[in-house]
Amino acid sequence: MKKIVMLSVTIIVAFYAVFYFMDKDEYTTFDKVVFDKINEDDLIWFTIENHSENTMVSIRDRVVIDKILKNFSGVELKKVSESDVPLSKREGYEIIIEIIQDGKVAISTYHRDNSITIYNKHNKPKNNRQYYHIVNGIDLITPTLKIIKEENLEWIQ
Repeated sequence: MKKIVMLSVTIIVAFYAVFYFMDKDEYTTFDKVVFDKINEDDLIWFTIENHSENTMVSIRDRVVIDKILKNFSGVELKKVSESDVPLSKREGYEIIIEIIQDGKVAISTYHRDNSITIYNKHNKPKNNRQYYHIVNGIDLITPTLKIIKEENLEWIQ
């Protein structure tokens, strides 16, 4: 009887441990999935599109981009499947960050509707897109728009 109880407890603990570690792997940060892959000599192209007004701002100035990207540090993400990411509605704002390594776009990040899609050209085709939801509620649009206004950047069509 004692062996059966011990075996049952062991199985239950193992079962919960497996699900705990599987769920833990689904959580990460923007720093880990994007910033840790950026080298100092990489180019970064930053674009924000306003689909409602059909305008956009493209930024190539690394100083301005670094100001904007400070807001992305600390963003907590939960990995989700593609079907959990809303389709682009072509309204509101969309942020696109492209990291250029060795003259080629290596990582593209798209942010819309509280979701982030990361396209990594260095990964095998099966794993080159990763989908995430922002879980800690950080607003990336408002501070970005504030910096664009402070820097007097022009919206173009």
